[in-house]
Amino acid sequence: RSPFANSSTSEGLADEDTFAMDLMAAILAGWIRWPDAQEPQLSAEAKDLISGLLRVSVSERLGNQKRGIAAILEHAWFDGFDFYALT
Repeated sequence: RSPFANSSTSEGLADEDTFAMDLMAAILAGWIRWPDAQEPQLSAEAKDLISGLLRVSVSERLGNQKRGIAAILEHAWFDGFDFYALT
């Protein structure tokens, strides 16, 4: 399920055009439906990272401030991740 599903569509699985429009509207509004308690949970760090990346205000968006990409790479969710190993 999409974290942007809304109740006006059937769990976010309406026809492709409607879903795309609903998804865009939800992103622009900054609305995220986090998983329910019975669904697999995201860590607090993951929620913080996702929320930071999806900030509606570009000036507040993670990675778009003074520290730039470093703010993303040094985020707590990436602790222990070796970015250099990707090369």
